Formats: sequence, C-alpha cells, structure tokens
Amino acid sequence: KLIDEIRDSVLSRMEEGKDTGLTSEERQETAKVIALAALKYGDLSNQITKDYIFDLEKFSAFEGNTGPYILYTIVRIASILRKYAEANGESSADTATWIKNYGKNYTIQSDEEPSLLALQKQIIVFADEMNDAWKELAPHKICGYIYALANSFNAFYHNVKILGEENKEKQQNYIAHLALTWRILTDAIHVLGFSAPEKM
Repeated sequence: KLIDEIRDSVLSRMEEGKDTGLTSEERQETAKVIALAALKYGDLSNQITKDYIFDLEKFSAFEGNTGPYILYTIVRIASILRKYAEANGESSADTATWIKNYGKNYTIQSDEEPSLLALQKQIIVFADEMNDAWKELAPHKICGYIYALANSFNAFYHNVKILGEENKEKQQNYIAHLALTWRILTDAIHVLGFSAPEKM
C-alpha cells in the first residue's frame, strides 16, 4: 500500500534523527500519523485542475512545503509550550488542554521584533485565507497559507530566545503568539483531514 511505503520512509527518517524519547510502538504510531499527513498534504497542496507527479521522497520530507514539515512545526511549538508550562507550574495533559486552561491568561501585545511582526501578519489573515479557500473550493490555498505561517513561525523561533527571555511580559507575549499559531495550524490541518502528534 502507498500509505505503508510513506510510513516506512517516514520511520526511516525518524530513526536517523535525534532521540525523541518515543518507544518503538510510539514511533510506529507517530510514523502512521505523519505518513497520512504527508499523503493528504502532498495531494491537497496541488491545484485540483492540474496534474502532478507523486514523489515519495518529496512528500515525506521534513523540510519544504510538505505535511511532515507542518507537523514538525506544530510539534516544535507544543514542545516549547510544554517546557514553559512546566517551568511555570501550569502543566497539562496536552497542548490543547493547556491552552484551554491557561490561554486566557496570555494576550497578544505589539512588539518591534521584525520576525514577530512578520508572524503577526500571517496570523491576522487566517480567516480571510480560509474563506477564500472555501469559496473557491481550493484546499491548496490552505496549504499555501499554513506553509507561509509555519515559515514565519520558524523564522521567529530562530531569531528570538523564547524560553530564555528574561523580560516576563515580553516572554508572555511570545507565548501568546505561539499558542495562537499552534491553534491556527491545528485547526487548518483538521480541515485538510489530518492531525498532529504531541511529539515526533
């Protein structure tokens, strides 16, 4: 089966990477989730009216405009939020629960950090992008949007020390942006028909 080929490719890439603390069984289950994302995203990211070449290596890559890259970004955000929560006595069973329980304590504030401003610009067009995709029956537009959002987040992540920020007010602002980005990405992939693991 095609999904099994992608799962095996994903599993191979996972085993080549850093240790995530997952058991063998958890790696297998996570690889299935990533494989489904790779297949669905790979298909939906192309315009319906155009043909495309199925490329196993490209679809299952953890970099570039792929499902695994989107999932990796979601998991990266979840990891940061989890570490922040643990350090502040706000631990929860999972990221969604933490946001539900504590998200109201964090608000979006203005900031002059260029990479954060770029992230904000992507966040605020979420509703418009989803509406356009819905009106045009164009899921590839959702894929294009979340890819741009993921890129903006990762640029922000590399430019700012989120967990190492000593200014608590500024750090809480960063955390608010992370929580919102995580929510948008997870909502969008659910619309596309797949989900993200908590770790990978």
